Amino acid sequence: MINVKQLIQVAPFSQDIKKELLEKADSFSADRKFELEETCWALISADYQNRLRFQMQQAALEMAKGEKTYSKEDFKKMEDDLFLELLNKLNAAGNEEQISKIKQQLQSVTSNQPTP
Repeated sequence: MINVKQLIQVAPFSQDIKKELLEKADSFSADRKFELEETCWALISADYQNRLRFQMQQAALEMAKGEKTYSKEDFKKMEDDLFLELLNKLNAAGNEEQISKIKQQLQSVTSNQPTP
């Protein structure tokens, strides 16, 4: 199971905030931990989506300039590689239950965010 400390480590907080949250995490109430988990997932999801969007836009620009050609599979691989990187950061690679939960969290958080 992914705990709040793992989420804090992966979420795009500044090092100072990460350090402070990690020091205080054990003393948080269950409600506070839940709120922090939700915040971490929202930040992780936004970061994931932004990084994926950036990679795809970069590829589209390269294609528009005629520098490189990408297939549908290449774009899928970009997404898969980024997801694998996230799994590794959360130490969840190989654990199907955790992989499923991470996908579910990314999808649920992403579906609640406004699209640019």
